[in-house]
Amino acid sequence: MSKILRRWINYYSLFPKTLAAGPPPKGPFEIDTKSLRNEYLKAQQQAHPDVNSGATAADSATLGSAYRTLLDPLLRSRHILELQGSTAVGEDASLDDEELLMNILMVREEVSECEDPAERAKLEQANNERIESTIHKISQAYSENDLETAQKATIELGYWIKLRAAFHGED
Repeated sequence: MSKILRRWINYYSLFPKTLAAGPPPKGPFEIDTKSLRNEYLKAQQQAHPDVNSGATAADSATLGSAYRTLLDPLLRSRHILELQGSTAVGEDASLDDEELLMNILMVREEVSECEDPAERAKLEQANNERIESTIHKISQAYSENDLETAQKATIELGYWIKLRAAFHGED
C-alpha cells in the first residue's frame, strides 16, 4: 500500500472492538495483541472476496497491512505520527542527537567485532532491553500527547531494531 494511501487510512478504525478508543492520545499506545488478532481474523473472513461479494482483494490487503502495522510497535508509532501529520518518521528518518548516534554506532561496532557467543548473547539482551525501554518511552510520550518525544523515540527505536536484525545476519 502506498505511503499516501496509508496516511489517510486510520488503521485503528478497522478494528473497532479492540481499539475502540482509537489512536493516542485518546487511546493507549499498547495494544492487546491477542484481541487484535482475533478481530483481524474475523474481519479478514468478511473482507475476503470469496466470502463477501462486495469485498475486493484490495480490502483484504488493506486489512492485512493494518494488522501488521498495528502489531509492530515501530510501525504503529510511525502510523500514529503520520496520522498527526508528521512526515519525518519513515525508514530513512535520522536523529539529530549526536550522543545517541555515537552510542548506536559504538554498540553496532561492538556487535560486528564480537566473536564470543556468550558475549554476543549479552549484547543482544542489552539491545532487547533498549528496545523495550524505547517502546516504553514512546508509550509514555503518547500518553502525555508529547509528539516531539514520540517522534524522536520512534526514530531511535528504528535504529535499535535494525541493530537487532544485525544479530541475526539480516543487516
